[in-house]
Amino acid sequence: MDTKQQLVNALAGLGSTITEAMDVIEGFVPCGHPALTVSNALVALDVDDDAALTQQLETVEGFIDHVSENRGVAAYHGIEVELAGPKADLFAAIREVGALMQTAGVKNTQVNEWVYRRAALDSSDEKAAEQLAESPAIKAELL
Repeated sequence: MDTKQQLVNALAGLGSTITEAMDVIEGFVPCGHPALTVSNALVALDVDDDAALTQQLETVEGFIDHVSENRGVAAYHGIEVELAGPKADLFAAIREVGALMQTAGVKNTQVNEWVYRRAALDSSDEKAAEQLAESPAIKAELL
């Protein structure tokens, strides 16, 4: 498995871990640091630099453990994502939002929560298509 796919899988694991924490802890949405980590990893997927991808992979994997340990939820390592159909389209939209976060910042908790929950990529194709329809409003929050 190539490093880009490993990073996609790790992002889904981090999204799943953070989503569980948000579901368990009322009112919890992680601060900007995890959002910046996710944004950096999403942008890194456009680069053909294996060392940079490996660094992002290690950072994302570390955040899975950090969230798990500090919030008392499962650490979702080992998720395997197949990007096809609506999920591929949703992930492309997540990547666009991640790029916008690079310039707009990571202070918008509504955007951060959307990215964390969608990055889990655990929805059916039908639900992924519905979630994709939300992306223009999320992007507008960053413009």
